[in-house]
Amino acid sequence: MLETTAATAARPARGDQDGEIEDIDFNWRPEPLDRALGSDRSFRWPIVIAALFIGVSVALVLRLFVLAPANAAAVRLDEYRSVAADLDAALREVIDAPAGDPDAASDLAEAAASLQASLAPPLPGGPIGGQGPSGELAAAHQTLRAIADSATNLSARLQLATEYRRNADAALTLPLLPTEAPEDLIASAERTLADYRAGAVAAMARFTDEAAFGDLRDQFGTFVDGLQGWSDQYLLSLRRGETETTTELLQEARTETGRLRAILDTRLESVEGNVAADSLALLSALQQASFGTG
Repeated sequence: MLETTAATAARPARGDQDGEIEDIDFNWRPEPLDRALGSDRSFRWPIVIAALFIGVSVALVLRLFVLAPANAAAVRLDEYRSVAADLDAALREVIDAPAGDPDAASDLAEAAASLQASLAPPLPGGPIGGQGPSGELAAAHQTLRAIADSATNLSARLQLATEYRRNADAALTLPLLPTEAPEDLIASAERTLADYRAGAVAAMARFTDEAAFGDLRDQFGTFVDGLQGWSDQYLLSLRRGETETTTELLQEARTETGRLRAILDTRLESVEGNVAADSLALLSALQQASFGTG
């Protein structure tokens, strides 16, 4: 068993040291930490403000030159669809309505005019970089422009036919006239004839030189011009009590008005039939362009 004995470690003799260790001055001073390290903030206000300014500017540019034109294009497309739906309904009315229906002609004229008006304003688009309206809007505008022109032409043809029918009714509908009458009723017949002639002359003035009715207009003119002489003969024979002559004159007038009306009806049927066929084709064009109701 080992025995331990306390011992004192040998220390170097004082004289063995080269000398006392002098204090060393490292000239150390605590340096301030960098501001970024000494602060909890990880950003600088000038950078943040600049970033916000750039972001707001980009947002405004997007809104002004991208979003606003896109929204305007969408609004315009909705307007086109609305007026195109009205034209669709008017075309169907023309196809289904009886010949000479003035309401169908009026509704088609109104729908065609509304479509033309909606297409008149310039298309929305941005002012920089040549940016224009969306391709969908431009294509819709081009398609509807052709449809609107066709609808306007159809409306003009149908309105003309309707006007001829209306004016012809005024010129070709003879009033009820007696073949014999006492003297006190002859004056009434004379006034009736004067009103009829005035109405026929006014109706004649509203006839146009449209090619489809040109020669018919000339025949109407000949008939109306001869009304004065015919009225004089009729009233004279009525005063004289010449019943046979009065009857012949009335039959002569009815024959002539019937002949003119038959010619007019044939022309109107042709014009209105063509308008109905063209309306059907235009309705199909609307549907193909996705503007019809289907």
